Amino acid sequence: MGGCIRGSSPVPDSLACLVDVYVGRQCSLGEQARSSCDLPHRDGCIGANGRIGDESLRFRREHLCDWGVNHCADGYRPSALGAWERGDRNERVKTVLQYSIPNLAAVALLIVGSFFDDGARKLMWTLFLLAVAVGVFRARQGDWIVRAGHFAERHGLIVIIALGEIVVAIGIAVVSSLDEAEGLPNDTLIALAAAGVMAGLLWWGYFDRVLPALEHRAETLTGRDRARFVADVYTVLHILIVGGIIAIAAAAEEMLLHPKDAAHTEFLIMFVLGIALFFGGIAASAFRAYRAIAKERIVGLVAVAAVVLFGRTWNGVTLLIAVDVVLLLTLLAEQRRIEQPAVAT
Repeated sequence: MGGCIRGSSPVPDSLACLVDVYVGRQCSLGEQARSSCDLPHRDGCIGANGRIGDESLRFRREHLCDWGVNHCADGYRPSALGAWERGDRNERVKTVLQYSIPNLAAVALLIVGSFFDDGARKLMWTLFLLAVAVGVFRARQGDWIVRAGHFAERHGLIVIIALGEIVVAIGIAVVSSLDEAEGLPNDTLIALAAAGVMAGLLWWGYFDRVLPALEHRAETLTGRDRARFVADVYTVLHILIVGGIIAIAAAAEEMLLHPKDAAHTEFLIMFVLGIALFFGGIAASAFRAYRAIAKERIVGLVAVAAVVLFGRTWNGVTLLIAVDVVLLLTLLAEQRRIEQPAVAT
């Protein structure tokens, strides 16, 4: 690539060089984006009338095409750097500092806390969480250039990584079973299949409509409204979604390691809490985006809690299968409501 970006920008030359390399990569991606404009669009977003999948809201590949073209515009600077080139420079710098300082402090607290033990570590990491919360809150008050597609893609990848924890739990159970006996007992095989089905159901519950719907909603917002939306949905509420998946994976691992035994109470609580965080985070995101109430998810959560309470003495295999059935019925009910034609009033 050619020389680095130069000019009257207050951005130091060293940082401008880094930006130049980044921009070059995005411009090459932009060419690919423009060649993808003829791909079919995807329907299925959470509608403002409370229906997920309203045909009036569409997620189109044109967003990708626009993203690729706009990234290569003259005088481009990504994200907050671009803000310096437009409007009140002092206000833009203030916005960046308001967000950066608490997060730099949070990183320092996280690293320093790792060198301590017990109480001191917990204190440092609690301060770390508080610093992150302060950074998010202050970021909501500023002006940011937000690429909705970028946020959706990155957070989707984070969810995929979290779902991978369930796959890891399956692998741990397989290794443990092979170490203890020859081959895999039938109970273990059934439990592994049930855990795999659960991972697939969680994937369906997020990627089928929720991910494109949230991205579409972010695309319809501008300026500070978009910045506040992504801070609320992609930062705060996705912590609940990802944390829920990890809690489910941790509880499922215990059930997979002991498929013939009843799970301990603490793991049952973790299991229900994980599903509550996952469904709750998605329901809250839908309400924040479209003021839509995900009724099936709320009912499904209550049903899972009832199944776990009633079946707390069941073995791990039976409990996993029962919860899989509840999740499947929940998503099918939601799918049926979404796909059926709207009733005229």
